[in-house]
Amino acid sequence: MLKQKKDGSWLIENMKDLDAVTDAIEEREAAIAECEKMMEEEYDYKTMQQEVKDLKYALTAFMDKNDHAQLIRPDYKVVLVKRSRTIWNEDKLKNLMPKNLWLKVTKLVIDRDAIDDLVREGKIDGDKIAPALESVPDKPYLRWYFSKEGSGEAEANALQEAMNG
Repeated sequence: MLKQKKDGSWLIENMKDLDAVTDAIEEREAAIAECEKMMEEEYDYKTMQQEVKDLKYALTAFMDKNDHAQLIRPDYKVVLVKRSRTIWNEDKLKNLMPKNLWLKVTKLVIDRDAIDDLVREGKIDGDKIAPALESVPDKPYLRWYFSKEGSGEAEANALQEAMNG
């Protein structure tokens, strides 16, 4: 018999449970599809979902293009999240480091930990290979923060006013 733990996760102990899990997934997916079909017929659900997606894309593009970090509304704020990650440019790195160490820092991809280890050991000059470390921006996205009473909004507004002078 399939059991659900107190934390909400499911416990699969044997093949009978495995069958029960796959049956439950199929039943719930069918029920969800039926609900979505009814919502589409009644409320044009999929069209509204697509419109929300398109509107969020337009808002993200506008905020990114016009360098708006956030949009503050009475009950929530929308924050444009811009992140980037650093990656090693393989061609640059290969040209900047000693040839005999190249195989020590590569597998099918560059081994970041091996580079760090060899820099710490002094076998590779970190400053010399630094030009090969590049920052790659991730696609910006929006985050909605809804106001809650006592959430510190007054403090945040006071801080913002103090920063603005």
